Amino acid sequence: MKNLNLYTTSKAGKITIEVQITPMYHGDHQLSGYLVHIVDVTEETLAQDEIKNQKLFLDRLLETIPIPVFYNDTRGRYIGCNQAFEHYIGFTKEQIVGKTVYDIAPQELADTYYAKDKELLDAPKTQTYESQVWYADGTMHNVIFYKATLLDQNGNIQGLIGMILDITERKQAEEVIRQKEEYIRTVLDNLPIGVAVNSVSPTVAFSYHNANFLKFYRIPEKALKEPDVIWDYIYEDPEYRKNIRERVISDCASGDPSRMHWDDIPIIREGEETTYISAMNIPIPLSTLMISTVWDVTARKKAEDELKQANRLLEGMLNGIPDIIGIQNPDHTIIRYNQAGYDALGLSPEEVAGRPCYSFIGRTRPCEICATSKALQSKKQEMVEKYVPELKRYLICRSNPNLDDDGNVQLIVEQLTDITDRKQIEEAIGQSNQKLRLLTGLTRHDILNILTAIYFYHELALENSDPNTIHEYITRAQEAGKRIEATIGFTREYEEFGIVSSGWQELYSIIESAKREINVGAIRIENQISTSLLVYADPIIRKVFSTLIENAIRHGKKITYIRFSVAHKDNDLIIICEDNGVGIPLNDKAHIFGRGFGNHTGIGLFLAREILSITNLSIREVGEEGKGARFEILVPDGKWRE
Repeated sequence: MKNLNLYTTSKAGKITIEVQITPMYHGDHQLSGYLVHIVDVTEETLAQDEIKNQKLFLDRLLETIPIPVFYNDTRGRYIGCNQAFEHYIGFTKEQIVGKTVYDIAPQELADTYYAKDKELLDAPKTQTYESQVWYADGTMHNVIFYKATLLDQNGNIQGLIGMILDITERKQAEEVIRQKEEYIRTVLDNLPIGVAVNSVSPTVAFSYHNANFLKFYRIPEKALKEPDVIWDYIYEDPEYRKNIRERVISDCASGDPSRMHWDDIPIIREGEETTYISAMNIPIPLSTLMISTVWDVTARKKAEDELKQANRLLEGMLNGIPDIIGIQNPDHTIIRYNQAGYDALGLSPEEVAGRPCYSFIGRTRPCEICATSKALQSKKQEMVEKYVPELKRYLICRSNPNLDDDGNVQLIVEQLTDITDRKQIEEAIGQSNQKLRLLTGLTRHDILNILTAIYFYHELALENSDPNTIHEYITRAQEAGKRIEATIGFTREYEEFGIVSSGWQELYSIIESAKREINVGAIRIENQISTSLLVYADPIIRKVFSTLIENAIRHGKKITYIRFSVAHKDNDLIIICEDNGVGIPLNDKAHIFGRGFGNHTGIGLFLAREILSITNLSIREVGEEGKGARFEILVPDGKWRE
């Protein structure tokens, strides 16, 4: 008997047949013929080919997968793996097949692998767990094992298959994040102000707070446990509680950072001393949460009250002095006089403020002998005695400079004593050494006209019974207070110079931070600065960019975008801030960086220039009127790097 496999082709296509030929005998074993049996095995052959193709595909797929894959038999021996597994543990397939986990892993890890594998072999299932694996280079890596039991078609366990996902970098990143979070929490817990993270709408619910948050609000821990109950703990008076709650929620809903700052809020409790706090909320981007901060300003409020009393006393003293007392700027322009000065000139405070002192006697320049000019040079009190022909009077002029922390003259307090009568007596009686005793007690405090106005409006309000009139006086006092706040705001910014040492600042991040300070509305802010560009400057340089953005929005009128970019000139760097607004008139370009210029406080660009000058940076405006403003900040060679 002989079996032959033959291939033939029919009209229907290629088929596979199996031909069995059996010889036929009779008599004396004489061959009488053949019995031919033909069987069509096309489907069986195609199925075998498909199995081979599928196995080849699976083998290639397994080798293509970048994740280490392995499979074991029921006795825990490796019967296969992919190249990724070989590379991961540092053994070849030939070295792996037939081995167990104890042959390729340390005892402690092998015990874990074996125990987990036994769970799968005892009961078919899938399995996921974290563990560690010795990497090919000898380092320990954190991994996740994904394993499953291998079953045949009858449900019998044939072994298991597993994959390894390396999570070492993820673990390292998680540890870095954990350390950063711990660091941040430590910082927040030890800040001298109260800090909390909470929602505002639809309810106030807290996810974090430090101890000072409870301390300054004078509330217990349980006040933060339930949503929206904090209001009841802080504010006892129901009406005041309702008003402050509505105000805070409205301010937060506006999204305007300037509205989310509340000053001098009283915390009033029956039988307890009233304290005052200031608070500010900072929205967290891409979140419904806010950072709530609070600090105690009770001491400052008490100091302000004491200062008000001292100012009233000092004002009375000044106006009671018969000599002329003048407070002037270093350029000789008058800030104010006492009442004796206004009476002598016959002018009102409004007519005097801002004019140089020598203009009142018809001169266009300071006197040849000037106590103020001498005090500006010596930076100490100077006194001159002189005859003023325009007044036909003899005067003793005492000028006392008021210096800032850097030794620069901020103000001059000048006392003018008319000694004409004394001179005439001296000449008449010939007693040249007889002098009048002069009043002393010069003040170093800056007496503000605005503060006087506030006291005046308050006194008028207290003396009046008409609600509308009282409201008008209080409104005027409030407006004056806002002007004081603006002035104090500038002083606060100026006092930040040098608090933190100058250093290398990432320009892109500085501009991004400045953007968040300003409500830009629909205006597009383009930050084209490279994140690798560093500038050596005082950290307060952020104020320069927030000022440029704010000025562009305020004065640009038709502005739709503000763009920050850089250019290079020789070895210097030029930081460019440009917009498509109305630009700056040519006649104003020379003045925009001067203090007091403009329709608002007039200190923004002046302050920007001063900040930049700390590290020898400079700024100029080179835009074209009608086509937009263009500010260029020159960063000298050595003050920038990438």
